[in-house]
Parts: sequence; structure tokens; C-alpha cells
Amino acid sequence: MRCNLLFLQGHLLRKPPRPTTHSIVEWRVHVSVSPRIILALPGEEALVGRFSHVGQDDGDKLLPGEASSAHSGDLDDARRWFETYDELCRLKQEILTDLESHKVRVPPEGDAEVKDDEAMLRAEYERLLGRREFWQAEFEARQDR
Repeated sequence: MRCNLLFLQGHLLRKPPRPTTHSIVEWRVHVSVSPRIILALPGEEALVGRFSHVGQDDGDKLLPGEASSAHSGDLDDARRWFETYDELCRLKQEILTDLESHKVRVPPEGDAEVKDDEAMLRAEYERLLGRREFWQAEFEARQDR
């Protein structure tokens, strides 16, 4: 039996309107903020651990060890995180550039999937840019101390 609605921790969740062929389904919470929650289909529970880094708001997602560096005040920490996010931004931009040049080969039936992938990659790229800007500003502020 399939269901398009689900209650989780007191929140009404709704399945995305378009069917998906993936084994992981994204559900959206219908509250003032729309966090993403990844749920596995029956028999796919082991895959959820691979996506455990996806929280209620990906904009707040930090890399392991980053939170302690944000409060350390250490200049080298700020430099390291800026360089890390700078490289991640370059990588994500390369992936987006490759996607742009290769998507013309996808048959029309796959257009929606490519658009979804591109939107997800662009959102992740924007998130990484935000983290890079944070660490650049943090580096500059720590230099002035």
C-alpha cells in the first residue's frame, strides 16, 4: 500500500508529486521551514546511513571538525576551512560544467531527472559558496586581531 502523507515527530510530511525511480525518497515537511528528511523504502534501511549528514536544514550542514574551528579563534583553522570550501566550490562548479555539456546526450525522457540533479547540485554549490564566504570573512577578522 502506497501513501503520499506521513506523520513524523508530529510533522505532516508529503511525498514529492513526481514519481521517482530511486530507492531513496525525499519527503518535505509542511511547516514554515521546509527541511528535507531522507527515508528509505522497505528493505533499503541501510542506505539511510549514507545520507545521515542531511539534516533539517542543509544550509547549516558543517563538515566534521568545522564547528570547533568556528569557535577556536585560530587563524590557521580559518585558513584551512576557507581553502577546503574553496576547493569544494571548484569541484562542484566542474561537475555543473560537465553536466551542462553532457545533458544534451540524455534522451527527452530523462530531462526531468537531469533538471532535478542540476537543481540539487546548484543548491549544494550555493551552500558551499556561503560556507566559503563565512570562512573568508572569519579569516579576515582573525587576521585583524
